[in-house]
Amino acid sequence: MAKPISKEVRDRIFRAADELYEERGRESFPRVHDVRERAGANMNDIGPCMREWRKLKTAQATPVTIQVQQASRAALALAGGGFATESLRVAQAGWEAEQVEAQEQATVVMKITGEAAAANARVEELRAELERERRDRADAQARADKQQQAAAEAVAENSRLSAEVATLNAQAKAAEESFRERRQAMAEETMRQAERFTSVQADRDQARREEANLRVEVAAANARVEELRAELKRERQERAEAQGRANKQQ
Repeated sequence: MAKPISKEVRDRIFRAADELYEERGRESFPRVHDVRERAGANMNDIGPCMREWRKLKTAQATPVTIQVQQASRAALALAGGGFATESLRVAQAGWEAEQVEAQEQATVVMKITGEAAAANARVEELRAELERERRDRADAQARADKQQQAAAEAVAENSRLSAEVATLNAQAKAAEESFRERRQAMAEETMRQAERFTSVQADRDQARREEANLRVEVAAANARVEELRAELKRERQERAEAQGRANKQQ
């Protein structure tokens, strides 16, 4: 339902139309665009008010024509032509003003239609851009999830290697302690066997062989420990680099 036009707006439009009509010397009705600018009205109010104003102006010319028909033939010969011309001119001006109003409204409709089409095109562009943004965000999230999974796996592997290194360290320590104990035992045994000259050389050779074997075992264990320590260091570096890349991606 259309909003009623207030009396203040109607009077302002009528006043602006009367002023422009007088400025034109009553030769033609003013254009709707000119009246709207002078009255400061909107398109919803100016159209109905201007149609009413033109009807009033046309109706004001009708009684003059009736009076001319009732006058004497002499008076009609002198004055009738002027009144008829005035009525025709007013009617013609009303028709022309309606044509101008129709053209102006058509122009406004075309402009609004073009703006609506442009707005719809922009909406479609924004929808496409939003869809691309959603896909990019999903891809980035997938990459981040993979990197987090890789980091978690690296942490788990590091924990496993740390446990293995700890186990090897304990084994190496136990081997070293065993070696010391055995060396001590061999020394004591050597002292005891020193009293038995006939078997000292054999026992000493045996002790040396066992000591050599233990040294080889300790050396191998120590080498394995160093290898595991180097591997653990590489794993830590790779995990730090993976975590750095994951942080940059986020």
